[in-house]
Amino acid sequence: MKILSVLIHNCKSIEDTQIIFDDYTLLVGANNSGKSNIINSIRLLLGDIKPTKSDIPLWIKEECDSWIEAKIEFSEEIQRIIGEGYFDGLICKIRRVVSSTDVKFKTGKLYAISVDGLEIKEIISGLMGEAIYIPAIANASDQMYLISGFRRSRPRTRVLLLSCGAWLGR
Repeated sequence: MKILSVLIHNCKSIEDTQIIFDDYTLLVGANNSGKSNIINSIRLLLGDIKPTKSDIPLWIKEECDSWIEAKIEFSEEIQRIIGEGYFDGLICKIRRVVSSTDVKFKTGKLYAISVDGLEIKEIISGLMGEAIYIPAIANASDQMYLISGFRRSRPRTRVLLLSCGAWLGR
């Protein structure tokens, strides 16, 4: 499995953004610029964390559509499981719904979207791979926290998405 691109819509602090991945992708930005929200959105997509109301942006006052969508290259085995109508070659569009005003989408569910965009099919998260997190040890107090649980400051986080072939960090 390889994530080719991710589209985030009304999730965390992100209104609409698309990220296109190469073999190695690095997120770089100032503090509070949204790097962690992008990583957590990808974690939501992969099913590593569950969607909550706090994932919906604060600026939205009423019900809204909130989701993370990705174009993913899967193996032929996964293509047989999901069904050919959902693939363009080996590429399938997948969407995790955080909230929706459309009754055909259920909160927290993962869907494959057909090539023509007219059909959806609920799929299981187990097809998506896993996120593996590696903390960035910046100083002695961070290292002590990892060893003993005692924390003076919050350690920074790096994310390694092995199944996606992309390295993301802050």
